[in-house]
Amino acid sequence: MKKILFISISILISHSIYAQLSFGPKVGITNYYQKIKLSGVYSTYSKPTSVAKIAYTFGGTMNYQMGEILSIRSELLFERVSFTNVQSDITLAPVYYQEDLVKLNYLTLPVNLAFTNRKVIFLAGARFSYLLGGNVDRKTMATDSTFISIQNQETIKASGKKQDALHSRDSYHTNPLCIYLNIGGGYKLTDRLQLEFQYIFGLTNTTPHYTDSTLEANRDDFKVKNRSFTISALYYFGSVD
Repeated sequence: MKKILFISISILISHSIYAQLSFGPKVGITNYYQKIKLSGVYSTYSKPTSVAKIAYTFGGTMNYQMGEILSIRSELLFERVSFTNVQSDITLAPVYYQEDLVKLNYLTLPVNLAFTNRKVIFLAGARFSYLLGGNVDRKTMATDSTFISIQNQETIKASGKKQDALHSRDSYHTNPLCIYLNIGGGYKLTDRLQLEFQYIFGLTNTTPHYTDSTLEANRDDFKVKNRSFTISALYYFGSVD
């Protein structure tokens, strides 16, 4: 009798949870760039310029409805992060320029609270991204009598490992784990199809960690944080009540 009661209760709980769940695919575009701030020992350095590039994201999303208005929305996404960084070094002769077209791949886990008012959705939450890999198309240039001449152009791999030196012209290193806050909204085109936009605000300094103790101690003087605006489409299966 106890077993029958336990099984019955378990079935009711499972049915209740499933009745509140919806899930489906998500695809979208990303537009990342980097916010760079130099201070302390790097305050006299020339600050790199970062330009956003359009890339893409796709994966799965799950929504757990907690009432008529509030729900928890979690996702598991593959995310391409792309931007161009230009760095100049006026201390060298001739003046040196480095242009990096960065293309990084992340596995991303966003978790949001969603507030729905009829067809309008408001979102707020956090996301956690881990570097899977990527590459960088790098141009190195220098001033000369014709102003600029391309010296080298190559593709190098991106790495989340510690970097040996402050400037590495034959490798690209970054902090492999990024934590973000995100806010945004959406609109229900139908009960199942939704459009969504989010502004993503990076909390993590993406400057790599260093094997050199002095560089590591001054790492927070060279702060680089990711920013992005994303637009996505979602389609939900399961309960949409």
